[in-house]
Amino acid sequence: MTCRDRGRLLRPFRRAVPAPRILVVESDPLLREILSSGLQLHNRHYRPTPVADRESAYAALAGEEHDLVLAGLDFPLPPDQVRFLDLLREVVPHVPVLLMAEAALGALPEMVAYDVLVPRPPDMDEVLAQADRLLRRSRQSVVRGIGLASFLQVIHLERKTCTLLATGGGSLGRLGMRNGELIHAQVGPITGKEALFAILGWQSPVLTIEDRCEGTTTIEGGVQQLLLEYYINEDHRRR
Repeated sequence: MTCRDRGRLLRPFRRAVPAPRILVVESDPLLREILSSGLQLHNRHYRPTPVADRESAYAALAGEEHDLVLAGLDFPLPPDQVRFLDLLREVVPHVPVLLMAEAALGALPEMVAYDVLVPRPPDMDEVLAQADRLLRRSRQSVVRGIGLASFLQVIHLERKTCTLLATGGGSLGRLGMRNGELIHAQVGPITGKEALFAILGWQSPVLTIEDRCEGTTTIEGGVQQLLLEYYINEDHRRR
């Protein structure tokens, strides 16, 4: 890889950060308006998308990427709302979820997945503070606009130690990098080279970076050699 190629790969990290998109799912029209207006007044760069129900939320998520989901829950919690939260974790597992519920914290079922829970109706100062924190965390760790193979080469050249979480096609993959070398790959129970090749085959995965690398070594060989072997295998498979 030439210096020019390396610079081109690093450009996505230097470009202007797009305005955060926040999906606001709230059945009460007054509260929905208060939340959307409050977010915009708090930060003029925030772009809330207010919707009244799950069907509209699905359409909004399918139409464009969002950086945060802010959702109000009824109580007792209906099964369809539990399913909605399950789908969020399956389809957009990298997007943080800020829930509002009238129930006490311990009253929500254990299967409900969320990042932060606040009372409903909420204290706007708390909602805004939590939204800021979740968006800051999300934007610091999620990488978009660069292919996995290219990103692996950047990490190799920079000799970084980290873990990459790749989400694509409803699956979660984990890649461990130590001093720029790939030492671990896993998708579900599959590890090693088979897992790496499976992840490389995903279309436009979202990459989340963890600034550490833990676990055992399940894969050997340099990054360039592994990528070359993958592309050779793909070429043979397509013939």
